[in-house]
Amino acid sequence: MEMQQVTSLIDDVLKGRKTRKDLDEVADHGFRSALQKISFLVLEKQIAYRSLNDLRINYDKIINALSCAIVLLQSDRNFPTKEDAARHALEVVALEMPFHNMALFLCNEDSLEMISSYNREHQKISLPGKDTEPVTFAMGEGLTGWVAQHRETALLGDVTRDTRFTAKDALGTPINSLICTPLICRKELLGVLCFSHHIKGFFHEHDIRIFETLGEFMAYYLYHNVLIYNAQSSPGEDTGN
Repeated sequence: MEMQQVTSLIDDVLKGRKTRKDLDEVADHGFRSALQKISFLVLEKQIAYRSLNDLRINYDKIINALSCAIVLLQSDRNFPTKEDAARHALEVVALEMPFHNMALFLCNEDSLEMISSYNREHQKISLPGKDTEPVTFAMGEGLTGWVAQHRETALLGDVTRDTRFTAKDALGTPINSLICTPLICRKELLGVLCFSHHIKGFFHEHDIRIFETLGEFMAYYLYHNVLIYNAQSSPGEDTGN
């Protein structure tokens, strides 16, 4: 094998352009063994890089989720209804985590009603009845209704491969990945928070705990916000004689 061919082959291996099957066809046993070792080191480097990149992305998501929680818990704005508080909460999440589509549903007797949604492409909050058509789910309907019914988070890396997903879950937006988490406080189901993206596999298993934690903080905020508003609005009791 000429030196130019050797150099070219090594360069291909270093750039990950040769598979193990390709290297098996190298006639010289010693050279083939050396190339396989180089290929293995390149593969290890690629795996390490992906792992570090995933860790960085995961770290960023954790920071963003915690930022949302801190902003909500430190907010001095209180609202008369859960609907008003929910709209404010989604505005906070959209500001801190603008790289997803998202929608917030609240329970209304035996169904779920969308309170507001955020479109990442247009970077816009939409209100049903004002900007979009009202959207409701029965308990168990679609992935959103399934999450409410079972009170557990669901992650779809590819929505086309899960029968729980319905066109209504997409809210009129092209999506391929979807994660929904229930909003529960003191055992009361308040609603469902959904995040979606047009890229398949955008969400991973390690995202589940991050979004569940965000959902827990949001549920706590919704539950207590209205209580605080009512307490502040109630006239003080006259304790004088």
